[in-house]
Amino acid sequence: MNQLNFLLIGTSGNGISSLGNTLLGQKYFKTSNNLLSTDCIAVKGVSHREDCIITVVDIPGIDTDNKNIDALKSFKALIQEALRLCEDGFTAIVFVLQFCSRYTRQEQETLKLIKATLGEGVIAKSTICVFTHGDLYKHETESFETWCRSQKGNIQNFLTECNYRCLLFDNKTKDDLDQQKQLQKLLDLTDQTDRYSLNQFLSAEKERKSLENEISSPILAQEASMFVSDMQTKLKSLEDEWTGSNKDKLDLLSKYQEELQTYESSFSNKHFKPGKYLNPFDSINLLKQNIQTKLKLVESEILLENLNESKNNRSIHDNPANASTTPEVKSSLEMSESGYYNPTKTSNTFKKTSSLETSESCYDNPTKTCTTLEKKSSLETSESCHFKIKKRQCFICISYCNKNSDSLDLVKTEKGIICTKL
Repeated sequence: MNQLNFLLIGTSGNGISSLGNTLLGQKYFKTSNNLLSTDCIAVKGVSHREDCIITVVDIPGIDTDNKNIDALKSFKALIQEALRLCEDGFTAIVFVLQFCSRYTRQEQETLKLIKATLGEGVIAKSTICVFTHGDLYKHETESFETWCRSQKGNIQNFLTECNYRCLLFDNKTKDDLDQQKQLQKLLDLTDQTDRYSLNQFLSAEKERKSLENEISSPILAQEASMFVSDMQTKLKSLEDEWTGSNKDKLDLLSKYQEELQTYESSFSNKHFKPGKYLNPFDSINLLKQNIQTKLKLVESEILLENLNESKNNRSIHDNPANASTTPEVKSSLEMSESGYYNPTKTSNTFKKTSSLETSESCYDNPTKTCTTLEKKSSLETSESCHFKIKKRQCFICISYCNKNSDSLDLVKTEKGIICTKL
């Protein structure tokens, strides 16, 4: 006995389940006037008709605009379940349309989903189109096939693709002869179709992946746009409101650069498919260039700061008299009138304040005086001091000497204050 398997597919409200009951000759499938299908499972029905065994698998009507990845995943799961119910595949895929109803964009999107899920060639090789509500057909002067061939636009493209394997069904008729004629026409059309099997479904993975990328790409583009916008806001805030150091600014820009590189890497792995929307790669590249420019600018500013600081340090070392007048801790220097240096100058090389005095008899330029001041403020001068002492001291740190009275003995003379123990 001949075995015929049919998979019924179409949009909700086109009478798919009613057609299934008509093919089986009994009310096997649940029908509903509600446009939204309540059962999200594939259902199998079997019947003996016209000396053959007819198996019908009914799946819920498709409602999709192909803008939601969940619809693709759900339909794929339904087809997998249908193939599990009919392991030897389907004699024909029956696409159900409603006669006297517009061929809408939803039908077009449904066909697009079918071809992406079952394979690009499924319409041309394995599909039969059945128009329900055949009781509304009133064209007595022309055959239904002639009517089909006279259609224009998108519906004509579809009928041409399935090679006009189409017929009209009246699911309401109670006439056994009419029912038998309708079923026989369908069985005759199966001679023109190729069996659809699990192997063909597995081979269509590339088409499914392509549609998945097409559906997800606008969502990815929107997410990328939000990421770029958020990063641009951070950069503007950094430019307008930053009060910290350039070093901290450089660290923050480097952090933003790492975040962008991580996002760009993850985005590239999602197989983005360009379309009628802003290409996120362009926005990401512009943002990358913006961050790189700001990084170079801050690095230049830091380099300039370091050069200026190095120049100032050399200037202070070479000429202490030009040292900054705003040291961390000031020291007041006093000196005799015969000294070569201006005693009113302050030095930023003192870490503690010390009052300095000297004798009036320093004949030579005390070249070692300012350059040898350190934390202990031990002052030395040239060998030509007026006093013929082995280690002569014209400049003496009184604070230091007072704290070290055991080793130093200060005496105030007409020539100034000297340490007699040196």
